[in-house]
Amino acid sequence: MSRRKGGHVRRPSPASEGRPAVWRKLLKRIVAVLVIILVMDLLLFIPAGRLDWPAAWILSLLYGVFLLAYAVWGTLKAPDLL
Repeated sequence: MSRRKGGHVRRPSPASEGRPAVWRKLLKRIVAVLVIILVMDLLLFIPAGRLDWPAAWILSLLYGVFLLAYAVWGTLKAPDLL
């Protein structure tokens, strides 16, 4: 933070946030998405008792792609929404 005339403190805007902080947030959100997909897969496949369930794999893949795309977009373009 820097001081302006009159003793007012100027705070950096969210848009001027450093790039390493954005990448850290993005990495945390990607890890969170992977954990969500893992939990969802456990909840699908453990009760089914088998792994040869193509519809569940397709659901997991499509939902994971959607969540990852939204996490990346949201972190880079609209971080206040997440």
